Amino acid sequence: EVGGVYIFCKPYPGRQWQALYVGETGNLNERLNTALQRHQAWPSCQSGGATHFCVKVIGCGASGRVERLALETELRHSLNPPCNRQAA
Repeated sequence: EVGGVYIFCKPYPGRQWQALYVGETGNLNERLNTALQRHQAWPSCQSGGATHFCVKVIGCGASGRVERLALETELRHSLNPPCNRQAA
């Protein structure tokens, strides 16, 4: 049980990877293993060709949550992953 920020991604021609979704969690094992099939973005990530996920472990607790949310926000804004976009 460890927290972190994660990215569902796929190889992308001419670039190393394309980020499809960026998220954060207080429990990487649960979010990416036991509860993956219930993840709200997983179906769109699968149809988008996700083959990998990247993880940065960031501790639990209040300070860990603040750090995770800040990094998740920064990555979502800089990478603009399509599966994070909300329908209008």
